[in-house]
Amino acid sequence: MGRQDAGWLYAAVARVLGYLADEVNRGVRHCCGTFSGSRPGACLVVGGEALEPRLSEAIQDALQIDTSVGDPLEGVEMAGARESGPGWGVAAGLSLRPLDVLTNGTRGVARRRSDASEQESTGEGRKAA
Repeated sequence: MGRQDAGWLYAAVARVLGYLADEVNRGVRHCCGTFSGSRPGACLVVGGEALEPRLSEAIQDALQIDTSVGDPLEGVEMAGARESGPGWGVAAGLSLRPLDVLTNGTRGVARRRSDASEQESTGEGRKAA
């Protein structure tokens, strides 16, 4: 596909990119108002679609701040080829959270399963049935 042919493709997604950028802007405004904070000085776009052509440009236009595509695996040496870094944003973020946050209290499925197993072994689970 040549550069000239790509114009129709951008025209087709421009409206969606604008909508996404407006949603990001709405979220930033909401957070600034709710938490009495100042506007961010920059925006880092990560995720599987971060490499979508012109997405960071649309967000930058909506927010009026510097916007760039982030690579959470930047500086991480890996054997073999790896896919684009922005797509690893969720995995990298989850790996930074303490395990107990993910597994205890009402947030963690693992904790609830262990509680249910304990109730069954003590007979408490049968009383409620």
